[in-house]
Formats: sequence, structure tokens, C-alpha cells
Amino acid sequence: MKAGFIVYSDMTEIEFVCVHECLSKVFQLDFPDPPECHVIGLTPEIVGWNGILIRPHHLYTDVAADDYDLMVISGGLTSRTVRYDRNFMAWLGRRDRAKPIASICSGALILAEGGFLDGKRATTHTLAKPQLRAYPRVTIVDERVVDEETAITSGGLMAGFDLGLHLVERFWGAEARRIIAQQDEYRDVEKHPDAVKLVRELDVWHQGGHRRANLRPAHWVAPPPDDGIERNTVDYVQRRPAGAAS
Repeated sequence: MKAGFIVYSDMTEIEFVCVHECLSKVFQLDFPDPPECHVIGLTPEIVGWNGILIRPHHLYTDVAADDYDLMVISGGLTSRTVRYDRNFMAWLGRRDRAKPIASICSGALILAEGGFLDGKRATTHTLAKPQLRAYPRVTIVDERVVDEETAITSGGLMAGFDLGLHLVERFWGAEARRIIAQQDEYRDVEKHPDAVKLVRELDVWHQGGHRRANLRPAHWVAPPPDDGIERNTVDYVQRRPAGAAS
């Protein structure tokens, strides 16, 4: 299996790393037919939301979306604007819809914009659900991971680890999942008997107005693309860029 991980500046790094960690462990722990993991960037150099520098193996323009048996798209605040990047979305849209594609957190917005979630159930970060509701053909559910065969979505940030373990179980079995979760000393929330209660408590916490700070030291921020979008506050991610397709 070839797995492609889509990364872009201002993405939330841990989401990509969580899934990559789980799939990489399939190889490291010598399970059969391990995946070959490729990092695919929208630009040659990626600076994540927390300032981590990532140098992808490939630019997306140098490969085909169909080259990968599994594709994983991270979330983050700029996922709201990446979904309006015409060139990238055209590239992604050429992917065979029968092949599985997965998202972490607000990466679901990119899948929704590309039509990958049409007629399907999906989840995302609590704070991205208002944007996902703008896609009437998507049914939003409050689950940690939602597997609709060709489209798999997960909740925010650390749900990326649940997504990674879910993919491990789907393609390599429950025992591989158990061993990898144990090896990484991760409390498997998706399999936790109180998972629904834990998710509900988190939703209540967000509804109470608690939000993470969305401002960072200036030197952490990747040079913004020349797209006319104001990037000083979190508000920019809620607006459709001027000239974007409706």
C-alpha cells in the first residue's frame, strides 16, 4: 500500500504526525504488507501552525492523486482556505472515488468541498462543524471516527491517533491496532467504554465559549500566500476568499 499525506502551511502538525506514527509502526513492528508513507506538500517547504518545519517528499504537482492507495488530509485553520485553492482541488478531484481518502479535524472541509463526502456521514472538530453544515449533502455525526468505506473522517487534533489506529485495524487487523496502541502507550479513546461521554463533555466545554488562543509569535508564521486574505486573526478562516468559486 502507498499512503499519501497532504500537508500545507499553518496545518496542525500533530494531526498528520499521529496518523503517520500509527502507519509507520506497521512497518517498524514487522506486520505484513506495511504501507509506504509519502508526504505530499502544497509547497516545497511547510511551516505548521506551531512553527514546525516540514519538507515534503513530493510537491503535489509532481505526483498524481491516484498514485496512492490511501490518502490522508490534515486539518488546521487554513484547511478552510485550502479548500478554495482551485489548482489543488482540481488535482485532488482527479482521484478515483473508489479509493479511500481520510481526513483529520477540519480536513473534512476539504473533502466536503471536493464532493468526497456527498451522501455520507462525517465528523470533524467541534469548532469546524458550523462550516461543515454548509454542505447539505453531508450528514454530521458526533463520533470520534466515521468510516464510510471510501471516506473516513475523524474529530479534532488527537482524534488523529484514533484515526491512525482505526486505519491500522481496517487494513492490518485488530491485533495490530492493540499492539501499536500499547507500544505507544496510548489510551485508545475510540475503544474506551466511556468514549461517547468523553466526546459529549468536550462538546459542552466548547459550547461554553472556551477556545484555544489563535495568535502565535510572528516568527512562527509561514510567509502567507499572496491571496489578499488578512491573517492577523482567526476570522480569516471563516471567509470565502475573493474570487473563489461558489
